[in-house]
Amino acid sequence: MFETWTRDLTHAARRLLRAPAFSVIATLTLALAIGANTAIFSVVKGVLLDPLSFPDPDQLVVVRGTAAGTDLGEEFGLGPEFYLTYKDNARALKDLAFAGNAQTTVRSGEHVERLFIAPGPPSLFSTLGVTPELGRLPTMEDPEGQVVVLSHRLWSDWFGRDPGVVGKTIEVSGDFKTIVGVLPASFEFPDDKTSL
Repeated sequence: MFETWTRDLTHAARRLLRAPAFSVIATLTLALAIGANTAIFSVVKGVLLDPLSFPDPDQLVVVRGTAAGTDLGEEFGLGPEFYLTYKDNARALKDLAFAGNAQTTVRSGEHVERLFIAPGPPSLFSTLGVTPELGRLPTMEDPEGQVVVLSHRLWSDWFGRDPGVVGKTIEVSGDFKTIVGVLPASFEFPDDKTSL
């Protein structure tokens, strides 16, 4: 059996060496096909097969806007005024949270960097079913825009996972904000680039 397999492999190698152009084209075609299949599977796995890391992911929806006949894109994010309208009038939704994503300058001690922040109301965390790894989450009683929660990555990189980070202040866009909590490593919203 092993001799037959070795003989067949040797014969195939000789045939491929006799036709180098065919060998190169066949190898490139196989490499391209394998790469394309890998890319497609990665997208399908990430989008369709892996569940969201939130409780009851089948009950979460994203509300987007459309404006036919305008130069706006096919879909776009809604502004805060739409959030307030939907929050007051949408009866089919259990909870609703508005979240943006922007980049700004953040400073703490010797660290100064442009980071992505995701401002949103305290209801964002209850809507997504998040519990902090350290400290607490913002509440409606907190002064608006004066508290922040850190991503697990930022807590690790800038603060060395110091549990005493809760209660410290950092400068965000020139304003001082109090750190009230640290999010778990599994929480990446709206994406893994978000730091605050």
